[in-house]
Amino acid sequence: MHEKTLLTKDLNLLLLLSTLHEERSTASAAERLFVTQSAVSKGLKKLREQLNDPLFVRTRGSFVPTERCDELVGKITPILDDIKNVYIGTSDQFSRSEYSGEICVAINTTMNFAFGDEVYRQLHGDFPDATIRIMNWSDSTEQRLLNNKIQIGINYYPIDVSKDLNSDVMFQEQFHLITRKSHPLSDKKLVSLNDVTQHPFVVSVIPNYSAQKSKIEYVLNKMKLKSKIVLRSDNVNLCLDVLNQSDAIMPIHSLFKNKVSSDYSILDTDFDMDIYGKSMYVALFYTSQLTTTQLGTEVFGSVKKALYKLRTNGIA
Repeated sequence: MHEKTLLTKDLNLLLLLSTLHEERSTASAAERLFVTQSAVSKGLKKLREQLNDPLFVRTRGSFVPTERCDELVGKITPILDDIKNVYIGTSDQFSRSEYSGEICVAINTTMNFAFGDEVYRQLHGDFPDATIRIMNWSDSTEQRLLNNKIQIGINYYPIDVSKDLNSDVMFQEQFHLITRKSHPLSDKKLVSLNDVTQHPFVVSVIPNYSAQKSKIEYVLNKMKLKSKIVLRSDNVNLCLDVLNQSDAIMPIHSLFKNKVSSDYSILDTDFDMDIYGKSMYVALFYTSQLTTTQLGTEVFGSVKKALYKLRTNGIA
């Protein structure tokens, strides 16, 4: 795009798009941007015309971003963060490179296994002198988030947590089944639901979520098929160890699938677990207080950048 054409664009609309993507509400976006709801609606109309995409679709009372919108926000978020850093760099209020305190992030167990290292690398790069604490999401995480002992939590959405926690949906997850490499089903071209019911299951336990049935249990129950669970655990290494020593099957999300070694097989199935029940998303959980401070805003932006990179690089 020529510079002259760029000068005709209102770049504030990109901030509006990013804020709408986070808030999923024109009213909430208007409040955050200190403008009227009407101004937000007009800005969204301009964006739709300029980008030739609806960007957001209302379904059952929800304000859901389109695939194109998710893609655009993934591109502009790091740019907006860099622009913010230009102005932060001229201020004496806060310096990421000089911050030497602790930053704490709690991540769902299987997600931690899948991309906890990516979150650490991003935070360490942005806050080189800080102590980065990456922990598993546990039964106490919700309260520790509310008490600001943990800055950000990463888990599935929706989950059963306090309404005092904000959630920022990042991207949708797909689910798969894995086994040990020499499993009886590993060489089968297409595995059916009847095939998988002949074997036991290992299920990862997720606080605030797994009180419900796991995805595969829900699917089998829907089809009136029985399932046998031999292990429920929040210990990923134990789950994988049981897989290696048995004919068990484990349901996993795509991020986990991309992380496991060649010791495991991903089953090709003639059914899609994702069409049963509610869609599941990766989301950030945090208090409103977090983004009222410069440190909180910077940590929030850093973690979001790590997750956007997963998507941009095709890992998510």
